[in-house]
Amino acid sequence: MAYQLWSVIWFTLWQASLTTLLAIFLGGSLALFERATRAHPPTFLFPIFYLPVFLPPILVSTSFIQLFSGSSLLYTPTMVVLAHLYYNIPLAYLAIHSALQAISFHTEESARVLGANNKQLFLTLWWPQLKPTILGVAGIIFLYCITSFALPLQLGGIHAQTLEVWLYQRIILYHDYNLVGWITGLQTVIFSLVILLIIRPNLKPQLSFTPPTIIHHSSFFIHFIHACLAIIVLTPLAFFVFKTISQTNLKTLTLLTHSHFFLSILWTTMLASSVIITTLFISLLLKSSFKISVLLLTLSPVTLGFIWLLILGQSKLSLWLALVIGLVPITNYFIAQSYRQLPEYFHNTAKILGANYLQQYLLEINWLKPTISQVISLGIAFVFGDIALASLLAPNNAPTSMQVAFGLLSSYHFQVGSLALVCILGIIFITICSTSRLLRR
Repeated sequence: MAYQLWSVIWFTLWQASLTTLLAIFLGGSLALFERATRAHPPTFLFPIFYLPVFLPPILVSTSFIQLFSGSSLLYTPTMVVLAHLYYNIPLAYLAIHSALQAISFHTEESARVLGANNKQLFLTLWWPQLKPTILGVAGIIFLYCITSFALPLQLGGIHAQTLEVWLYQRIILYHDYNLVGWITGLQTVIFSLVILLIIRPNLKPQLSFTPPTIIHHSSFFIHFIHACLAIIVLTPLAFFVFKTISQTNLKTLTLLTHSHFFLSILWTTMLASSVIITTLFISLLLKSSFKISVLLLTLSPVTLGFIWLLILGQSKLSLWLALVIGLVPITNYFIAQSYRQLPEYFHNTAKILGANYLQQYLLEINWLKPTISQVISLGIAFVFGDIALASLLAPNNAPTSMQVAFGLLSSYHFQVGSLALVCILGIIFITICSTSRLLRR
């Protein structure tokens, strides 16, 4: 067992390191190339690159299974790395592109007039501005890949398991709680060091993109790269949805109906609503405090599930609490960022105009509407897409919709499970679109 554990740890570390390096290099290279050539990325690229954020890992891994069916890459370490890159190259590009947009073109033009070339610009102007963002997003990607569960569970086979998958098996199959407790405790300490030393002081990504003041027409080459990247992101999802719908028949629909999937959707919707409302309330109380959020980021999904499994066992309450704790860090981050962008004299101006405390609070909520929309969208994707926490904590009589879908995929009903995933995807995006429109009013 010791040999197997060290083998799993070694794979977890090297795949996370390789993914981080490749994602930063590929995503960052595109952002730097655009900046150096003054190419303006097309508007369709950003929504496409944001798309993986809202895709449940089980849906992505199932899409890869269908897309690479019959390929020798399937169920290998290479496939796990490719799946992680699918998520993280767009993330790295968006973060680095955003950081570059904050650098004044006029400062850059002045440096060029003084004789600076691209290398000198990078070392003296770009790198000092990019370093915090690159370190921050690299830390996030590394932690995401180390704690990855669903992707290696489906795509890694027996030779490409991450530590999260191994711990999950020790909990579910062997009930080896003592060993799991020691490993998850050590893992949490290591994650704490990574977050405190890298992410906390440096992570300041901006999710809004300011159009550059100086724009050159993009070359055919950069247009080609943008088109290829958009196709790469969309192909697995489009192929999966098209193949699933085209192969759906009356028998498939009947099996899906008898699986209690639609009843599980109702329960998951209620669960997601209560989790989102609670996390929003907590984040509004914390406002700009990052201390608790940073602490909670150190808990991986399996670690978090293991803790509540020991405390409350499998129950609706333990699942709800775990989901709340899992969603609080990202919710608090977005809320805190919005409060930091609040005009300095916002409250004083409101008081001068005669606003009482309630009216000031309502003005704050109105200011936070775009952020609340983001939080609701991420919360829906998080709860509906979760499989790690639900597998550990959800009672047998109250499975989430993703549990039902994953169970169908694993029980020789692949087509029925795929249709269930398409339904979940539809629910996520309908909810996101509806929420965005409602909060814009």
